Amino acid sequence: MLRRVLYTFCLWSVLFVCPASAQTSQLSVQVVYLAGGHIYLDTGTDAGIQARDTLSVERNANQLGEWAVVSASSSRSVVSFIGDPFPVTRGAQYIIHFTPHSAPLTSESSIVDRPNTADIRTSILSRKTEVRPPSSKHSPIRVSGRVYFDMSTLRSRTGASGLGIREQTRTFTTPSTGVRARISNLPGGLDVRTNVRFSQRFSSENLVQPSTLVRVYQASVQRSFRNIHLEAGRFYNPYERFSGYWDGLKIHFGSRGLGGGIIAGFEPSRSDAQFSPDMPKATLFINYGVRRRTIRYFATASFNQLSPISAYRDHTFIGWTHSLNVSGFRLSQDIQVDQHPLRHSWIVSRMQLRVSAPLTKHLQMLGRYSLLQPYSVTNLFNTIGSRRDQANVGLAYFARGNSAGLNITSNSYPASETSYTYSTYFNIPRTFLLGLGFSGNANYWHRTPLSTWYLTVGLQKRVGKAGVSAQYSRYQSDTGVLHLVTHSVMLSLNLPLSRRIYSSLQMRTQMGQYLTSTSLFSSLSLRF
Repeated sequence: MLRRVLYTFCLWSVLFVCPASAQTSQLSVQVVYLAGGHIYLDTGTDAGIQARDTLSVERNANQLGEWAVVSASSSRSVVSFIGDPFPVTRGAQYIIHFTPHSAPLTSESSIVDRPNTADIRTSILSRKTEVRPPSSKHSPIRVSGRVYFDMSTLRSRTGASGLGIREQTRTFTTPSTGVRARISNLPGGLDVRTNVRFSQRFSSENLVQPSTLVRVYQASVQRSFRNIHLEAGRFYNPYERFSGYWDGLKIHFGSRGLGGGIIAGFEPSRSDAQFSPDMPKATLFINYGVRRRTIRYFATASFNQLSPISAYRDHTFIGWTHSLNVSGFRLSQDIQVDQHPLRHSWIVSRMQLRVSAPLTKHLQMLGRYSLLQPYSVTNLFNTIGSRRDQANVGLAYFARGNSAGLNITSNSYPASETSYTYSTYFNIPRTFLLGLGFSGNANYWHRTPLSTWYLTVGLQKRVGKAGVSAQYSRYQSDTGVLHLVTHSVMLSLNLPLSRRIYSSLQMRTQMGQYLTSTSLFSSLSLRF
């Protein structure tokens, strides 16, 4: 009954709203530090990035996913994942796309909605944006975005005669193309946004299936009027980060200072991200935010209902997120509480507590605790998964674009020994030695009798507008029975061909006793 009401309400709402939007910006950023679920970038508010922003991330013309900005200062920002995490390397360069704002937010501000969240991972406290009336008939339709083409190839050899494993050689080739576009000033004040990727995957012995893969990251239509904002299609809700991606309708009343909304639709297929009518869901949420001179606070709460049209059980859960920033001291917490489908009791399935405290002008102490015992809709016999507790503490140093830090992380599981990870890193973007930049990181993981080492060192150099880098990595794993060591070398070149055309080339070779591989990646990206 609740779902029917929500669907009907949103369908009627689409008829009565009009638009607002902002120009998307693109920046190249570098990862300077990793700490638990947080990623530290070398770019901040001076470049237009603000706390609670959503950053769409790509590298070598590959769409990787999204980050949410947890906090930001003039020259750096702290981000965390939205949706599924993807590999991130200290010292690596990434391209981010986001929508900058114009002026600070107050609790009375009227804010136009814009996609954002966090780690699945937060909502947004942004800056004040003037609400604009619908575009007039004299305003030309505006199309902006980018299209890209890339090619990745991999040749690998596996085998170990001493272990009786037959040697095998495999090849993989994947040409891809994609488009990220926005069409604004459409009749009726509509604003269309899309992000689609198409890949054709070839492999020896047809190892990779399906061979044709289409990924739709966003395909939505937006309209705004005063303090009402509507979005329809595929999207991610910027105000609550617990319900995931949607194929449906969202209506938000009020602003990021104070507001609330309703969403109804379907969850995309978890196997291939295609539209599926099997997982209808609905969400009610409220949000509150305030931004003063030295205080920033944001909170959101949501009630979520997933009702599969199958033998799977319903999933009812509540999510709550809040964050506080007072004069550089940052504290945030996320918690999700699920109703057990059989006992009907409430269980904390996910919780995160993060803190960052300045010790000196350039030194920060970082801490994080997380609890995870995920709810599985498809597992009828063990709906609540095994519990994992993770805690880490670290120090981060930033000065004149240079950075360094260390971190200790523990992971605990029931009836299992606690494992520990010790990591450290440094990054110097440019030195007096031929203008070279240096970076490195080391990680050691241990749980008796298992242990792994990972070491990376890199060089970077700007040659005109081009960026050249080289990186060496060593990985070592001991199981008490098997000792495994691999070495890898990576060379990369990023070269803008014009103001709107970018190209990149990357080659990587990995060498080991049981595995050797060579990969090549090339891309061409055109902005329009």
